[in-house]
Amino acid sequence: MTTFTSHQIKGRGRARKLGYPTINLEIPENLDLKEGVYGVQFMVDEKKYLGAMHYGPSPTFNDEEKTLEVFLIDLKDKAIPETNGKTLRINILKYLREILSFKDIDKLTNQIIEDIREIISLKDD
Repeated sequence: MTTFTSHQIKGRGRARKLGYPTINLEIPENLDLKEGVYGVQFMVDEKKYLGAMHYGPSPTFNDEEKTLEVFLIDLKDKAIPETNGKTLRINILKYLREILSFKDIDKLTNQIIEDIREIISLKDD
């Protein structure tokens, strides 16, 4: 299992507007990952969360710059944990898919829902 650490950075706020707020991460210098979407375990302060991680550009928004961000799936209605200034540990559970460009936001959110379903099924494996 690939594991790495990072720190939170400020994002653009797009995912929050879509209803999937993410924690944006600094891309580690030595990160050797294929661009895409992953199922991950996200750890902060000894607490573990199941997450969906995006690594790479965002072609749907015409962004070529790589980003690294995690949506915490199992928060339900709880607030995102405090992560500023803390070392965050990410365990890669599974590579799900390559990065895709979507024609509209509805298609993007439908794919996010499918990705989340697949990641939740990892808990049962």
